[in-house]
Amino acid sequence: MQFVDHCEIDPIYFEKPYFVLPDGKLAIEAYVVLRDALRVMGKMGVGELVMRGREYIVTLKPCGQGLMLETLRFADEVRTTAPLFADIGKPEADAAMWSI
Repeated sequence: MQFVDHCEIDPIYFEKPYFVLPDGKLAIEAYVVLRDALRVMGKMGVGELVMRGREYIVTLKPCGQGLMLETLRFADEVRTTAPLFADIGKPEADAAMWSI
């Protein structure tokens, strides 16, 4: 569907990784071109996939010498954190406690 920077998708949406392999010797060249282009540009592909009768939004990104596909959670599958952290408020930490 599109290409995005790695930082454009919040890690909370990533669900399950799968390694993607080329299908035979003829596919290796295209596989390597795609992998290297994604790596050089700092991008990942975003698309749709149907697996086991269910539709997924997925990313495709370089991983070592290969490619990794990761399924993403839909927005309605991710809980909002606001109610969970509401009681914490916005107290400021003492700088001396976290300074190195």
